[in-house]
Amino acid sequence: MPTINGRVCVVNSTPVDKVFSNGRQVYGRNLLTNTGDLSANWSGITSISTTTEYNGHPSMVFTLPTSTQQLANQHLSLGILQNSTQYTASFWAKADNAGDKAHIELWGGNGNTNFVLTTDWVLYTAIVTSASDVNTNNSHSWCYFGVPSGNKGNVYIAEPKLEIGTTATPWSPAPEDVGVK
Repeated sequence: MPTINGRVCVVNSTPVDKVFSNGRQVYGRNLLTNTGDLSANWSGITSISTTTEYNGHPSMVFTLPTSTQQLANQHLSLGILQNSTQYTASFWAKADNAGDKAHIELWGGNGNTNFVLTTDWVLYTAIVTSASDVNTNNSHSWCYFGVPSGNKGNVYIAEPKLEIGTTATPWSPAPEDVGVK
């Protein structure tokens, strides 16, 4: 019997990757951990804001201007990502200055995408494809969120998610974040 535990879908005590209802995907397992509080497993975050939150969750703050891109990243253990597979990366973002940009990519520039931001929280999504050796090469299992060079003010990113497939579903914590192994 399927159950929802902290917005994570569990069937027979095992977290599932996708849930469909009437032929439409309504849930995708978040492969990134600590996306609700940004407390651990992230590198490169310049700061975390609890005053500029989205939906009660803190945001990564990328303080600019700077002449180089800034990236927060998370390393995924071998076996989490599959070789040459499509994933959907999504996040909520806003900028102090409309027109500034946010950025997403997997290791090696796979899915390298910049998004033009507004001053309101907006959901951004991109389809990214993993490297051909991501399941066997530990150094290729990285997911990056951040900003390119050239922005004029702060950029805020909240609720990052990476899920298998090409459909973005609402943010949910990773099963590991709510005690489901």
